[in-house]
Formats: sequence, structure tokens, C-alpha cells
Amino acid sequence: MPHGIEISGESCRGCVNCIKACPTEAMRVIRGRLKIIAERCIACGECFRICRHRAISLKESEWASIADDRSMLLVTDPALCTQFSWPPDPGILEDILRDIGFDPVFDDTALAFDL
Repeated sequence: MPHGIEISGESCRGCVNCIKACPTEAMRVIRGRLKIIAERCIACGECFRICRHRAISLKESEWASIADDRSMLLVTDPALCTQFSWPPDPGILEDILRDIGFDPVFDDTALAFDL
């Protein structure tokens, strides 16, 4: 997965706020320079949001290609159906989610049980 993030070494002040903000620990200081571990980056933009020094920018071409992808995957939490007084059947909720554009919808109840 392309991470869509660029780091400006000249602007970086070494405050490590971006490293602390990264939910997947995809940022490291390697040989004195901030680096992104592409395999771990989920392109959430938290590092970009938190950087006060504007040392992190978004590669617009990468983000545009993500935005152009029209398929939306939704993995539901097993507790999702408990948040509503309706629908009585989880299948109805899945149909509603498909109707608003999620494709496909996966129920991870079996996976959660295994964990």
C-alpha cells in the first residue's frame, strides 16, 4: 500500500510528535532522519495533522488515487447490531450498508471469537 506521506528533512525539528501520534508505529528515526516504514503505514494522516512544523506533507497523486477508488470495504464489529433498537436481523443491517455504498460487507464475528 502506498503511504502517500512525504517528509521534509529541512523542516523537521525532531520533536517526535508524529512518531507518538502514529497508531501503527510506522515512523522511526533512522540515522538521524525521520523515516516512514511503508509496510506499517495505513495512510491515516495523523502524522500530517499533528506536525506543527509542516515537515510532513501529503503526496496528492497518492491521495487522489485512493479517493478515485469507488469501492468501500466495511468490516463490522460484532457489537454493531446492538447499537440500534432495529433492525432485529443483522442481515437487514448488511443490506442497508450495501445500499449506501459499502461493498462488500464482512461480519468478523467468527474472527473475533478466535482472538
